[in-house]
Amino acid sequence: MKKILPFLLAFAGLYEVNAQQTLGLSGSNYSGTHGIFLNPASIADSRMSFYLDLFSAQVGASNNYVKGPIGFSGIEKESFTVKNNGKDKYLNVQGQAQAFSFMVKMSPVHSLALTNRVRYGITANNVSEGLAKIIWDSDNNDYSTFQGIHFNLNMNAYKETGLTYARVIKTTPEYSLKGGITINRVAGITSAHITSKEMSFSSYDQTNEQGETETILDIQKIQLQYAYVQSEAYDNTLDNGGFGTFFGKGLPGKGWGVNLGATFEKLEASTGVSEGKHKLDSLRMVHKKGAKLDLGNGKMTNNYKYRVGFSLMDVGSMRYSGNYVQSYDITRTNTKISLDSLDGSTDDIAGTLNNALGVTDSEKKTSFSSSLPTAIQLSFDYHIKGKLYVNAVWVQSLKGKYALGMRQPSLLAVTPRLEMRWFEVAVPVGLTGNYKNLTIGTHIKAGILHFGSDNIAGLLGMGKTSGLDVYTGIHIPIFAKNTQSKSKSSKREHSEGVPTRE
Repeated sequence: MKKILPFLLAFAGLYEVNAQQTLGLSGSNYSGTHGIFLNPASIADSRMSFYLDLFSAQVGASNNYVKGPIGFSGIEKESFTVKNNGKDKYLNVQGQAQAFSFMVKMSPVHSLALTNRVRYGITANNVSEGLAKIIWDSDNNDYSTFQGIHFNLNMNAYKETGLTYARVIKTTPEYSLKGGITINRVAGITSAHITSKEMSFSSYDQTNEQGETETILDIQKIQLQYAYVQSEAYDNTLDNGGFGTFFGKGLPGKGWGVNLGATFEKLEASTGVSEGKHKLDSLRMVHKKGAKLDLGNGKMTNNYKYRVGFSLMDVGSMRYSGNYVQSYDITRTNTKISLDSLDGSTDDIAGTLNNALGVTDSEKKTSFSSSLPTAIQLSFDYHIKGKLYVNAVWVQSLKGKYALGMRQPSLLAVTPRLEMRWFEVAVPVGLTGNYKNLTIGTHIKAGILHFGSDNIAGLLGMGKTSGLDVYTGIHIPIFAKNTQSKSKSSKREHSEGVPTRE
């Protein structure tokens, strides 16, 4: 049984690629382009007139089967504990990198953004506990019988270029409503998957014709769907794509995605206008036709009591096709395989598997689709007092158990934060990894730098953990200004019918 382990894991390691939700960052009023990935409506009345994300990156990992210390050497297998409870297991390793993304506030009620990022990850979900035992402790699984084995393993990496438009839809003295949309052009760098809805097998030793002992895998039934893009496709793109590769030119996968979002804000009661400083609510007031909205020198501030946001994210897919693509969907019964035939199979996994299962050329396809990590997100942001806020967010994946492609793990989190223009601290507490892991994180913004983790215990190696997460970045903000700086101009606005807010 030991030889099954590297073979199963090889699909995840075909290429050298390495998320949580950046919970401490994405809910901030100063999140800029990062807030778009939670809700595209977030920039409609941004606190900034311009925001440039020079570079940011994130990587995270989690699972619900193994807990252990984090380290790079000297850690023994005995240091880990496993959770055998009869339930399916998952493993999620995801990350993203963003560069030269920017947002522009075109007017008090309109904003545009262009985002560029690469997303990558390995996801194993709906993994039956029996298979998890085989992978983790293969030494003790020899000569066993396994029934009802199932799993879904996906590996993906793709480039995403998004155009976001957001605006204020309606505002009154009591509330404001805004919406946003992002259209993403996605270009697949590479993809691989192997999934089985049903697998039953046992193993035993026998002596072959040469007098050698070999291990036989006796498969009663197996249903397999597997596909991958050969590494030559990516190598060829790097050699010939040039600078256009940054925008997805020549990459083997192509597709589109869309994000939709809306937010509702309950505004604080108006308290009048002070001389030389006019505080506006977080949504710029939509003035009556013909009224002039004068931009002054005051600092723009928030003035909502609470904010509710809803978004539908990553609706879409990519299509991989061409000579570098191999895809199979097979069913076999009463088949015997010598595990020795799987030796050295990582260089040609599909070929080795095809030979072992007797797959014919007629069963091969040269295209497959990989869906985006579709999810819904609901957030609630409450202004406690002054610069203190608390944010709650719920993310629910909409992908089925055996859906192909990257997936967004479901989570529920609450994040208190101290928010200022140049300094910010947040402490997210959440049920992450499909609500199975309790995590505590932290996020710090100091000037143009930010650093954080949604699982600080895992990052620092504090005790046994089921995962870790870290993100960081550098950005350049230009803050927006209020629409009035003098009470005289404020009175003029009132006379022209333009509602104002403290």
